[in-house]
Amino acid sequence: MPPLTIARDRATLRRLLRAERLGTWAASALLIGAATSILLLIGLGHVSDGSPCIGMLGLGLITIGFAARSISRSIELHTIAVRLSQLVARPDLIVWIYEQRHGHGSRTTSNIYVCSRRGERLHLTVRGARRDQAIALLERLAPDAPRGFSRARDAAFERDPLSVAGEPVPRLSSPDLVTTGA
Repeated sequence: MPPLTIARDRATLRRLLRAERLGTWAASALLIGAATSILLLIGLGHVSDGSPCIGMLGLGLITIGFAARSISRSIELHTIAVRLSQLVARPDLIVWIYEQRHGHGSRTTSNIYVCSRRGERLHLTVRGARRDQAIALLERLAPDAPRGFSRARDAAFERDPLSVAGEPVPRLSSPDLVTTGA
């Protein structure tokens, strides 16, 4: 693949992942702010002794847990970005691509999984036009990689990632290949 094409594709992936990373950092900041406020109220004694204080403490700790998960996902996204950037240069290492959609109407979120020969499942969360960009890029990068989820393919991938390579390739955007959930 020409270096200019690789650079363009890497830039596209960076843009797609940057949106999700910014969202996770914003959620983390909001959750940390909320947890700090709750814990400060307890620390300053604005909440009476007894059950309400314990409830507020629990709420603060749960909020900190959600913030930690958001921060963890953001760090994970950096690792995914690095690995996907490597796969752009070597798309022959992509053995399977599938998508799961969640939500209703215009609020649909797509989780796109790119599976490699190493047994990795790299997960991107995208919406709207970003979803279309990601699908178009992946279809162009790995036209021979099978698309769509099935339990049989998942089990085969778990046993041997190379076993799913070379299967017939339906289009990823086909409605029967997408799992829709609430």
